[in-house]
Amino acid sequence: MAKISQTALAVTVLLLIMSLPPPHQSLEEKESPLFVTQASDMIADFSLNVASSTKVVDIDHVGQTYVVAVSHDGSGSVGAFAWTGQPAGGALLTLAHNGTVVDTAFTTIAPFEMRASSTIIVTLTNHTQNGVVLQAYDEQLSLINAKTLQSSTTGGGVGDLITYAMDVAGGDIYATFGCPNGQLIFMSQTCSTGTDRYSLITVSWNATTNALSTTAVAKWFSPESTWMNYLPAETGGGFTTIGPNPACPQSLYAHSQGIESMANAHCERRQQTTAQHASSLLGSTSSWSATGGDAMTLSMGLAFSSYSLATSTESFDGDVLAFVDCNSGIDIEVETAHYGSHSALFIQGWTGGGNQECSLIEHEAADAGDTSREVTTFKGRNANMGLLGTSDFSGGIAVKSSRDLLSMAATSTPNTGYAAVCHTGSLTNDNAAIKVGGQNEQISVIAWQGATIINVTSHNVNSGCPEALTAGMGELLMLQNDGILQTLTFFGLDADGDGYGASTDSFPNDADQWSDQDGDGYGDNGGFSNSDDCPFSPGPSTLGRQGCTDIDLDGWADDSDGFPHDSTQWADEDGDGYGDNETGNLGDDCPTIAGASSRDKRGCLDSDFDGFSDENDIFPNDPSQWSDTDGDGFGDNPLGVLGDNCPTIAGTSNSGALGCADQDSDGWADQEDDLPTNPTQWEDLDGDGYGDNIVGLDYDQFKFDPTQQVDSDGDGYGDNVGGTRGDACPNVAGTSTYDRYGCLDTDGDGYSDLNDGFPNNPDQWVDSDGDSYEDSVDDFPFDPSQWLDTDDDGFGDNQFGSNADRFPLDMTQWYDIDGDGYGDNPGGEDYDAFLAEPSQWSDLDNDGCGDNANGRNPDLFPDDSTQCKDEDGDGFGDNQSGNNPDPYLFDFDNDGYNDSIDVLPKLSSPGDLDNDGVPDDNDDFPSNPTETRDFDGDGVGDRTDPDDDNDGVLDDAELNAGTDPYDANSKPIDSFEILLPGTNVGLGAWDLIGVFVGIPLTTWILIGIFTRGGRAKRFEERLQGATRREELEEIATDYERAVMMRMLGPHQAIRLERMRTELDDSLEQAMHQGYSGQTSKSNEEQWAEYYRQQEAYEAQQSGTAQGQIVQPHSKDVPPVPSDANYEQEQGW
Repeated sequence: MAKISQTALAVTVLLLIMSLPPPHQSLEEKESPLFVTQASDMIADFSLNVASSTKVVDIDHVGQTYVVAVSHDGSGSVGAFAWTGQPAGGALLTLAHNGTVVDTAFTTIAPFEMRASSTIIVTLTNHTQNGVVLQAYDEQLSLINAKTLQSSTTGGGVGDLITYAMDVAGGDIYATFGCPNGQLIFMSQTCSTGTDRYSLITVSWNATTNALSTTAVAKWFSPESTWMNYLPAETGGGFTTIGPNPACPQSLYAHSQGIESMANAHCERRQQTTAQHASSLLGSTSSWSATGGDAMTLSMGLAFSSYSLATSTESFDGDVLAFVDCNSGIDIEVETAHYGSHSALFIQGWTGGGNQECSLIEHEAADAGDTSREVTTFKGRNANMGLLGTSDFSGGIAVKSSRDLLSMAATSTPNTGYAAVCHTGSLTNDNAAIKVGGQNEQISVIAWQGATIINVTSHNVNSGCPEALTAGMGELLMLQNDGILQTLTFFGLDADGDGYGASTDSFPNDADQWSDQDGDGYGDNGGFSNSDDCPFSPGPSTLGRQGCTDIDLDGWADDSDGFPHDSTQWADEDGDGYGDNETGNLGDDCPTIAGASSRDKRGCLDSDFDGFSDENDIFPNDPSQWSDTDGDGFGDNPLGVLGDNCPTIAGTSNSGALGCADQDSDGWADQEDDLPTNPTQWEDLDGDGYGDNIVGLDYDQFKFDPTQQVDSDGDGYGDNVGGTRGDACPNVAGTSTYDRYGCLDTDGDGYSDLNDGFPNNPDQWVDSDGDSYEDSVDDFPFDPSQWLDTDDDGFGDNQFGSNADRFPLDMTQWYDIDGDGYGDNPGGEDYDAFLAEPSQWSDLDNDGCGDNANGRNPDLFPDDSTQCKDEDGDGFGDNQSGNNPDPYLFDFDNDGYNDSIDVLPKLSSPGDLDNDGVPDDNDDFPSNPTETRDFDGDGVGDRTDPDDDNDGVLDDAELNAGTDPYDANSKPIDSFEILLPGTNVGLGAWDLIGVFVGIPLTTWILIGIFTRGGRAKRFEERLQGATRREELEEIATDYERAVMMRMLGPHQAIRLERMRTELDDSLEQAMHQGYSGQTSKSNEEQWAEYYRQQEAYEAQQSGTAQGQIVQPHSKDVPPVPSDANYEQEQGW
């Protein structure tokens, strides 16, 4: 039984052991080196999620902000910043280091690449129609310029150009482009031949000037399936090279001095290359001769060169980075995580073959196949490796994992590189551990300078592995992707180690504090010396409570400050409202004893609360008094109880002003006592020297009237007749007030009986003008000649009085100067239009003539304002400017001639103005009665004219000679005249001179004038035809003679002389040219040559020489304008 139980127990135990899970099999860790790289002060500060409709294309840093390039479908968000309603395309966002979106710019096409310098941002976009578009923006995302790049062969389109690399330095953008297979031209360069030969063209674009130029051209390259050929020419053979493979991405790094390039020869599973030649991305080549004559077998070949902008030259010595000594058939892919001042490569190993260790070497042409410059070694089957370094990876740093390197993103500043490595296991380089890790994925951000790793920052992969990284202002921005969503993670320096980076740490150097919600400089984390006691209310207080409101800025928090509005006080121990700071405002003089004193001392005991402390208060129980300077028992406060009105002079006055001098001891101070020496009087309101006290001596019965004091008869009027309302009858009481005061007034009408015109009639009393009419019923109380005004126009009805009203019943009229019964007031009724003319009063047409036909100056046209008189009574007005004027107004005899022109104005002579018996129509002098005829029409009548026929012979002489004085052709013959036969015409001596001299001379001159133009033209033709200088002289003599004979004008002579001078110069030049080269001949030969040239010249002028065609002999004769044109030009 026991044996069975033991067996059963053993079986049970065995079953339990078998049911337990096997122990966890962790991957074998490589032994970690002794030293581990120092951790950085940088931490992941915060993150911004990117919406699924948005994709971050690239990130960079510009100025003081990060810049993020995205593509979107019309809406999207980055963190809290969201947009909608935009056209699908791209966008640029600048983010402050605290994650706030600063500026945005939306584009219709999403960029596929972006780079930024310190001042500008550049995007690359593949336009669907125009080719590749470069766009440059400033820090505020305002577009600076844009440039479209396209093949000149196709004119733009998708795939027109292939972008290999781009970088920015300052305002210049450098980019390398190529073309797909085909005969394509770009930047005037053939970039593809159509026979799988390609060139890579690097251009420079200035964003400010928009200038585009070619920087370098690398050609020709032909990618093969596992290697690449370099071809020296567009046609012909080539050989393998390590250089820019048109099938692989390339790299550029631009800076202020030049451009660094990295050419990639292997990609897309290209394996080994046996080469002894290298090519740069910018067009230079280099070759080497390997030791032993065999070319090296290389994998993952990269070639590096430098280009100087100052000299426009490239420096390339065949600098190559590649793997050697590897088994055949391996394929090593390399991704450029970043290329710049500090660069990073992500190297992916092979998938087949053995795991032979390969050497990564540096090699230059001068090394001639020497592979000893080993950077690192790599067993690359199913493994990855990182390589960190500078722009040519000299002294490169290998980054390896004990488990796996998953991905890498990198960036750099001018002095430092940063690589974000997503990995499992521990990271090492060939000499030391970089980061210790396990089998869980993590991100390590490695910072290095040159060939030295500075520190490492750790981060989780909750948001995925890094896709991109950028740095600026000592901080980092990382783009992570978990396979679904992207996340922007902001890294900041955590110098104080409190777990908050500089962008979110309000106290970057204080490990106890990081948050300051109210921004007052005191941390929200309580319990420390700089903790904020009021974390939600900003304040500068440092005493009492810290970081709270302090309105008066005295350092004390308002809730701890007894005087929150007074910066000089804060505590009040006795609680009396006066601060304990004696030097502050209203400092308490008795800080331990509460008191209300405020005037002599502050905050001391004051029993009567008058402001003065009891110890200094003469009247401690009287709140209205506190001092008595003169010691007279009256307090100095004149407004207080028993206040002393004379506080510096002791006195006994107790009425009115208190405590002042009172010499008559009547209780009234002397300065208020109007009668200071009379103890029975003290007030004299009217100042007349009589006191107002009714029981005192010299009582004033009129206390308010300084002109009256006594009223003997008691009638209320003072005895001083010269005073106010003085009593004219001081010893007889009376009530009169109007004419005199205080006299007898029997009828009580206010007028004394003495002056009352009606003493017993209370309703009548004054007749100022003595016309027996009382003033109250007298319309003119001061005019004894008038008393009644019936029509109330102000003029009396008494026609014999002054200013009498001539119209007593018409209030609109009163005067009638001319006595015609019509008033003189123009505004009244029946107004007299003629004030001083009694025979006229009406003028209806207002022409100044009266309408009364029987009056003076009557208006014969009363309805016509333009006519008034008709002297001749013909019914037409005398006013010639009026209507229907009298045509014979000034024609006394009515003969139709105005008296002003009528020779005989009082003798009627119709039709004969001068009444000489000859009608005006036949009278040459109609206004001259002594003349009627003017035979010769010289304006002098025949009776007065001594030569009626105006033939130059007086009428008397003709009558004496028997000729007709009225016939100009009939006149006596002069003794010096020749009578023309059959006529009476005589020719005198001067007439004969005119006929025989003047007429021929005038005819000659006229002929010369009218024929000058033709004659001048003939002279011009003769001049142009002259062939010898002698002929010119002869022609000149002829036209000079013509000028003297007036056959030519002076202007024509001047022009002919100018032509002759020019032609003479031309003939002289022709003669000299003709025999200028014959000076060595004899005179006979010279003359023969001269005559020969002369004959040739003459033959040229005629056009032939013995039937031969003769070459023209040049004779520079200027063209001469026609005579008419020339004269017209000269204004002749």
